[in-house]
Amino acid sequence: MPRQKQNKVKLTLSIDKNILERAKRKIPNMSAFLEIKLLEFLELRNNRSEPRPGFEPGTFALPRQRSAS
Repeated sequence: MPRQKQNKVKLTLSIDKNILERAKRKIPNMSAFLEIKLLEFLELRNNRSEPRPGFEPGTFALPRQRSAS
């Protein structure tokens, strides 16, 4: 059964061409996948109101990125 397009907006993203091609082979519906992953991320952020003592907050960097320090 197809999902209804309720409250949907078009979105333009820039992504590495090679990553996109690899992902397309494994993820048949990229829009639905991204929507689910964004909801998971938001839920994680809502449930983590205070960082645990002794731990630095997590970062969301790509594997090749390094901090400026």
